[in-house]
Amino acid sequence: MIKFIGILWAGLSQAAIATPAVDEAVHLLQYGNLTEAEKLLSTEAEKKSSEAAFYLSQIKLFSAKPENVKEGWKLLQQAVSAGLPVALDAMAGYYLHGEFVAKDHHKALIYYQLAANRGYGPSQFNYGIMLKNGEKTPQDLEDAFVYLALAALNLDDLGDVTEDAALYRDEVAQKLTPEIYQNALIKVNKLVRK
Repeated sequence: MIKFIGILWAGLSQAAIATPAVDEAVHLLQYGNLTEAEKLLSTEAEKKSSEAAFYLSQIKLFSAKPENVKEGWKLLQQAVSAGLPVALDAMAGYYLHGEFVAKDHHKALIYYQLAANRGYGPSQFNYGIMLKNGEKTPQDLEDAFVYLALAALNLDDLGDVTEDAALYRDEVAQKLTPEIYQNALIKVNKLVRK
């Protein structure tokens, strides 16, 4: 349940919630009323709301009932297919840690990159760190700088973690040649303007 609450809060920091019903369901979740929240989210998910599908997937995946996992996974895939950044980030985390699926660092990197490219701060941070450290991927300091710089600018999603992103960004910057540093800054500027 603690993992679910963490994912819930990460999702809340994202963009505005799509419908008043999903907003109400999220408030119900915050106050521990899972039954009513699940009803509202089920109705909205049937209307193809990717946000509702995501939140409902998390309720199902982290319930105590093993039979809910399959349904939760299907709902998560619906939100991922819609390109919802928080869903992409959650999928990346599940592959990275082997929760609900076999560990697959390559898939985790792909999902982090997809969410990061949609402007989702936690994914920008995680993807940048993985590139910086060469975790299950060749080290790419230029792109690590780019994604950590984007994360450092992303107060909406990351809050205080932007300070950590800035420290890592600066650490990476010291290892870049002046030419690569200039190229990285150009990439950051292009992505910020999107």
